[in-house]
Amino acid sequence: MTQSRLLSVLVDNKPGVLQRVASMIRRRGFNIDSLSVGPTDDDTISRMTITVHVGRQQAEQATKQLAKLIDVITIDDITGLRNVAHELVLVRMHAPPGERTELLNLVDIFRGRIVDVAANSVIIEANRGSVPGVAARANASPSALAHCAASISRSCLTSM
Repeated sequence: MTQSRLLSVLVDNKPGVLQRVASMIRRRGFNIDSLSVGPTDDDTISRMTITVHVGRQQAEQATKQLAKLIDVITIDDITGLRNVAHELVLVRMHAPPGERTELLNLVDIFRGRIVDVAANSVIIEANRGSVPGVAARANASPSALAHCAASISRSCLTSM
């Protein structure tokens, strides 16, 4: 049975590491659902949080293969641990100046924020769950949603 597996990987913070890790996962035929990389308190180390949709044995295989890479310091399958996931969405919507007031009010109600304003569009930053509410209440046609990009950030909660 396959499920989304959450892997936390500490790697050397140097060029090419992301490519080597992603290529190893690709060579095994696994699809990366999400990948987040960020610095740690040590400037020489980065943390990669990888979500792959695989079975338990495949996750163990991927973990063993990742551990063989020189740049990998530690790898943990944190699927069963409590974690917090936050999905950020950037949406560009067509919004001519005369129609922005209602859209701005809806963005505020759904706890989003406007991050850019152009002549006939706005870019909204929001949680993924709130975007459909903004679009529906604004009576937005499918063409009003000009572009959408999502980013998932996950981190593991551990007790002190």
